[in-house]
Amino acid sequence: MLIKIHRYCRRLHRFLLNLLGFFASLLGIRMYSINIDNIVRYSKISRSECVGPNIFEPIGISSNGYISNKASNILKLSSAHLNGQQALGVACNWMEPFSILVNCWANDTKLTTYARRLLLDQFKAVLRDREAIRQTLVRHPGIIMIPVQRPIFIVGLHPNAWISRLQNLLALDSSNKAPLLWELLHPTPPPREDKLYTDPRLHQARQEITAMYDLHPELQAQHTSAASLPGQCFHIFKRSFIDRCSPVIGQNMEEYRQWLKGRSVTDMVYVYREYRRQLQILACHQGFGWKTFILQDATHVLFLDSLLEVFPNARVITIHQNPVELLAMSCREAYSLSQIYYNRKDIDKKCLGLRVTENMSLMAERLVQFRRGQGSKPETFLDISCQDLAKCPVTALGHIYQTCGLVVSNDMISKVQTYLSDNPISQNGKQGGVSEWGLDQADIRTIFRDYTSYFKVKV
Repeated sequence: MLIKIHRYCRRLHRFLLNLLGFFASLLGIRMYSINIDNIVRYSKISRSECVGPNIFEPIGISSNGYISNKASNILKLSSAHLNGQQALGVACNWMEPFSILVNCWANDTKLTTYARRLLLDQFKAVLRDREAIRQTLVRHPGIIMIPVQRPIFIVGLHPNAWISRLQNLLALDSSNKAPLLWELLHPTPPPREDKLYTDPRLHQARQEITAMYDLHPELQAQHTSAASLPGQCFHIFKRSFIDRCSPVIGQNMEEYRQWLKGRSVTDMVYVYREYRRQLQILACHQGFGWKTFILQDATHVLFLDSLLEVFPNARVITIHQNPVELLAMSCREAYSLSQIYYNRKDIDKKCLGLRVTENMSLMAERLVQFRRGQGSKPETFLDISCQDLAKCPVTALGHIYQTCGLVVSNDMISKVQTYLSDNPISQNGKQGGVSEWGLDQADIRTIFRDYTSYFKVKV
């Protein structure tokens, strides 16, 4: 009963806020105006800090900033050979995408009042996260020496249940490290392995997820997120203002869409260096870099060349699925996410379908282009169809371990069997078609012909 009351109160609050915003607009007042000054003013960060030296810029190595006694010997030996500028590189120009994103949302006239307040809160949270990360690196400069060895990236044209399922399976191995959602949301101070399920930030993340699902229950029906389960790298990328969702969900995102599409290899190398720093923060109390990171996000598909320049020993597992099914799934999820920011009557399903198709076709194009240029490289790339993962996940897992040079323990096999028994495959992703979004199956097959042909995907 208490849960239902909380859910009702949240929905009532959103309704009253939007209603107040509507009456204010009749008087020419725009509540929660989105602009950089408002974001910086209420994020407790000065504008000079915001536009000044980047929070990920190189810092020197001090003699007393090490993480733990266990790590100190390694760091002390390494610090004599460390050049801070080379180690961290020049920080990415995050102010440019930040400004573009803010302006795109600010000029979107169809946003609800609730959405404008939510976006302001999200931007402020990102700036606070960046400052917290900067302070962590200043206090503990030895973090930048923590190795990120041979990480495994699970990618696809859309972040679907198969990718999450594989990440969850690989996370069962104690020698692997798949960052939990709450860690990705709140990475500082560095989480401790012995407190992963008792840290107060876990409860905070659960409250945040519950609040979202209370307002938008259709999201929970499509893809359940849990604070104590592995999450997506989207939450890391957003701190560099690399956002794959906004160009699809937002109705005034053309400028940002073109900016993101035009990022060079060098641009994204700087972003991936910031990305690596956040992984190192997560690793400093959890294996000190000796565990294999298991990471997943569709964003990586767009920038594989930059990813492999920063992580040359990485392994990339691509999960392939019929693009018609993927588009139908992606459109449904995008429609649900759009309702966070817009009234339902203001969402054009056909326009949304076109944006989803454009985004996914760009991913397919870049994936094929990159893989053709790289050759087979079985030591780096591994392709798995969702059908194979569904029919025999244990065999697929064994193939991954063999290809990546990992050892399967008896304990791991037992955990996998228990997980598969407790988590049967859901059929939610197969419901519905593409016609609702103004798309035609024949056109989709034509658009994705190179992708399905190169990777031998069944359509």
